[in-house]
Amino acid sequence: MEVTIDSFYVIPVLVCRHTNNMTNSCQICLSFGPDNSWYCITTDFNDSIRVWRFNEAGKVTLLPITFNRASFGAAYRVWDSRIDVGDDGQLAIIVTAAGSQGQEPYYQHVYRADADGRNLTEVANLDSSCPYGMVDISIGPGELFTLIVQNDAEIIYRIDQDKPVSEFIVMGTGRDPKSIDVDPAGNLWFCTTSLRTRAAKS
Repeated sequence: MEVTIDSFYVIPVLVCRHTNNMTNSCQICLSFGPDNSWYCITTDFNDSIRVWRFNEAGKVTLLPITFNRASFGAAYRVWDSRIDVGDDGQLAIIVTAAGSQGQEPYYQHVYRADADGRNLTEVANLDSSCPYGMVDISIGPGELFTLIVQNDAEIIYRIDQDKPVSEFIVMGTGRDPKSIDVDPAGNLWFCTTSLRTRAAKS
């Protein structure tokens, strides 16, 4: 699907206008589905994380996926979020929240959901005692990966429904990770400000 520059501006504006009660700013993360739909997750960094879907005709649908402070057990405020879409249309979502004004504990929960937003299921809890946090999430064949920054390491976690959450790649601090993705062959690609790397799936 060809996307013009105007499309990138129109869709975020529509979503930001739908996110009322914004106290600081609206952050937007986009991902494309196999049916040429757009998925968008927004956070107001206060009390609302929402997921939207746009079809090719530009129709906007608010999916039945909403996170607020109570989603994390009365957190101080919701924080960052990311979304990815698998080849089968399944959604992978990571959402975070600050537990106090100083942010700790830092809540990091990973979910799977159907393409229509139903059957939302938590698949991993990566809470941290320190206010560091997530960077990105990506779906691979039969599993998903999420990149987390912690106080003593930068870690890519591998999440498989049939296995415990495991550390897939552990990097030293200071590499400033930016993003991860998984290609159709299952190879994991990740980028930092100091390197770009491909890791074959084991």
